[in-house]
Amino acid sequence: MCPYGSQWTHPDLAGSERAAHQRCRAQISLAIANVKLRDERRYQYARDPLSEPYKRRFFFDSCRQAIHQAGRTGDALSVLAASRS
Repeated sequence: MCPYGSQWTHPDLAGSERAAHQRCRAQISLAIANVKLRDERRYQYARDPLSEPYKRRFFFDSCRQAIHQAGRTGDALSVLAASRS
């Protein structure tokens, strides 16, 4: 709990300082909300909503990135494929 009440603003702040504090607090809250939304969108891009496995598009994007990185660094790249059927 905030020691200054529910406003999260120190009572000794002057009017302009208080307004600046409130604007800063609002911008930080918006930034946090944007990060949460971005993470949710990234999860929705990568996962199927019904059964939760990774989507094929995500798999191919990941493969492209791994192939590119292996080519750039000269590292070996292995691929393992498995099927439940």
